[in-house]
Amino acid sequence: MNPSVSFNLSQRALRELIDEILDFSSLERIGEKERFEDFHLHALIQQIATPFKEKLGSAGIGFEIFIQADVPSVLHGDVRKLGHVLQHLLRNSVKFTHHGRVDFKARCINQAKAHDRGVRDDSDYYLELVIEDTGIGIPAEMQEKIFLPFTQVDASMTRQYGGLGVGLTIAKRLIEQMNGQIGVESAEGKGSQFWIVVPMEKARSAATKESSAIKAPVVSGVDNHPNARYRLLVVEDNEVNLQFMVLILQKAGYDIVVARNGRQAVDIVEDDSVDLVLMDLQMPIMDGYEAARMIRFREKELESREPVPIFAITAQASVEDRRRSMDAGMSAYFVKPINPEILLSAVSSVLSHG
Repeated sequence: MNPSVSFNLSQRALRELIDEILDFSSLERIGEKERFEDFHLHALIQQIATPFKEKLGSAGIGFEIFIQADVPSVLHGDVRKLGHVLQHLLRNSVKFTHHGRVDFKARCINQAKAHDRGVRDDSDYYLELVIEDTGIGIPAEMQEKIFLPFTQVDASMTRQYGGLGVGLTIAKRLIEQMNGQIGVESAEGKGSQFWIVVPMEKARSAATKESSAIKAPVVSGVDNHPNARYRLLVVEDNEVNLQFMVLILQKAGYDIVVARNGRQAVDIVEDDSVDLVLMDLQMPIMDGYEAARMIRFREKELESREPVPIFAITAQASVEDRRRSMDAGMSAYFVKPINPEILLSAVSSVLSHG
């Protein structure tokens, strides 16, 4: 094996090992804190899946998300635990799939089917999420054991793929804390289908329900909120990602303008009073890099105008992408899936010092 390839594999295995140690050590802390709230399921799935989709795409592996029409866009539940589990399951499928495809499926099932899966709670909805892959598969005799801590299918997998074998243990415990169930159906050499069933409640807030249908170019902030004096421009061509960003910022009280491509963003910044721009980088017509460069160019032409802060929002996490963003005139760089608390803290900090 090429020494550089071996070194890269070792680095990757070490990162995976450290990630699993940190995850396992934080399991008790994650589990003891219940955090029930309204959340956008479609946006959650999109935010978690995007980095994995990019990775699979670069390897020539297909990835699709299928959400049935009966799945509500907004639900009430422990979004933190659910998101943690989905990340683990997707990471697992991507890790062991070298060709073919990975599919993410979401549907609602009735109470009888949920009971058949072992879920006994009475709830408004029973959400079934399935991650199906064409990976290496799991032998029948190991399918129950893989949810036990520090278990791999065989010792050679530890050497080849790294890790401690605790990711599925964490997923199982978190799902059980949500009164749900998790399982797997697999055939060695043909792939695996990991499923979870969790009870979910209807959204509590009317405002949250309505926000799922955001279409207007301007979204008002909360009346009399101190942040209402700030206008933020969100530039995003993906409807789910757009709704997710708007929801975060709207709940924080900001007035929001939206644009679907870089060309629209340049025009809005030139014509309107915008205090901060959150710019997706991959868009049609004009991407975020070109839009940022054009905004900075026009600001230099109008020497009296203060440069508007521009936050790059992207699924790409490479050093080259970060460098290109800074060279284009971006003020900060955020990688999807976005942590709302970190983003809002950065927005508040920039605006308060503006």
